[in-house]
Amino acid sequence: MKNLNHRKNHRHEESPYKISAKLHQPGILKNMVETLANSQSGFSYRYKKVQPGWQAVDTSSVEVFVSGDLNISSEIEHIYSSFLTNFFFTCKKDKGEAYKLLWISSLS
Repeated sequence: MKNLNHRKNHRHEESPYKISAKLHQPGILKNMVETLANSQSGFSYRYKKVQPGWQAVDTSSVEVFVSGDLNISSEIEHIYSSFLTNFFFTCKKDKGEAYKLLWISSLS
């Protein structure tokens, strides 16, 4: 099978677009995710017996609405847009460890 991403004369070319995003109230977002990561549940799967070679883990998730400003610019045009969208943050906890951020998914 051929590797379609490999080219002999591949040159890295810079995109003509510059993209930036600024979150409104990033401190609130940070606080919500940290609260998720430090949450304690009374019920734990970490201590459940599982088949050999497997490990039970605890997960905790929260949906957070995020707002901000998006800027996309090039030599020809400039696009500015405000956004309000939601993200799904998931943390996991292995036996004897603290919660760690595992993944973030955009729900839009």
